Amino acid sequence: LHELWFCASAYLAAFNLLLVPRGRRFLRILFITGAVSCLLLAIFGTLQKLTAHDLYFGAAHSPNKRFFATFIYNNHWGAFMILWLGVAAGLVFRHASRVQGRDLWHSPFAATVLALLLIAASAPVSASRAATAMALIVLTVAVTHGLWRIMAARRSAQRSIWPPVTALLLFVVIAGAAVTWIAQRSISDRYLETRQVLTGEKSLLGGRIDLYRDTWTLAMQQPVFGWGLESYGTAFYLIRPRPLQPNRQYENSYTEAHSDWLQSVAETGFVGTSLVLLMGLAPLLTSVRRLPRNPVGVYALLGCGLVLAYAWIEFPFANGALLISFWIIFFAACRHIRLDNTVKTLSPSVHG
Repeated sequence: LHELWFCASAYLAAFNLLLVPRGRRFLRILFITGAVSCLLLAIFGTLQKLTAHDLYFGAAHSPNKRFFATFIYNNHWGAFMILWLGVAAGLVFRHASRVQGRDLWHSPFAATVLALLLIAASAPVSASRAATAMALIVLTVAVTHGLWRIMAARRSAQRSIWPPVTALLLFVVIAGAAVTWIAQRSISDRYLETRQVLTGEKSLLGGRIDLYRDTWTLAMQQPVFGWGLESYGTAFYLIRPRPLQPNRQYENSYTEAHSDWLQSVAETGFVGTSLVLLMGLAPLLTSVRRLPRNPVGVYALLGCGLVLAYAWIEFPFANGALLISFWIIFFAACRHIRLDNTVKTLSPSVHG
């Protein structure tokens, strides 16, 4: 009941963003506020990590050694960060399209680019491999998009594309080198750990694959409606009555399946999981009826899509902050795209 209450409250509260806002300005202010909050957490977590302090700079003890900022689990931070990194990327392109030429770096564009880099840098600093990979995807898409826009603008002006393209690529290399230098200790630790696992007897996902297989077996015993919401920790003991070895990962605690999608099927069956999909798919399809061109909504949805894909191999939606942020960003992005398409539809008659 507590799980149902919390998830329903987060969803229904955020759903208002699909109905109430009448202008895109309010949605952008909401996006900026959330991105600034994520930026402050990224700076806080980075300083805390670089100074080798415990949680809240030693004021509290973290039960998990891989924590970041105020998040007990660094992979939860990684998923949270990806959501707002997508939002920040969209804001970068919006500011770039509104200000051109020499005044570009004297606009909010420069501050947004800096915020984007600081948020992205927290991924390797937090020692989250998945977050680093997802951040690279977002940045690769953003850089490719930026190169395409620069080349299109320069060709339309019949000017050489190479000076700005070279400058952008050089900026990317310098920024990447700076982030690598800042996160070198975390990167080195994770590299050594990954290498030890790969040279061992089991694969990198060996323990999780066993867990996924057992979770699927549990789900197939009640495939229609599942075992009940938030029942995984209890029902899983039907598959593993007791921990096999206390020193093996994932066998001391069965509270999470480390796959939100598999756990959803186990707890609510295919019927419940299908309904959860419709909770997002129906608003998305009614909002995005044509190819969106505004980068704010598109990049926000990109972050949401990456987190949904990540939920196949991790349990990001077990974190309350991420769940609330996901629905806020998702519905705000859908509303922003809907309003943007409405403005474009009305513009011929307005100017006609």
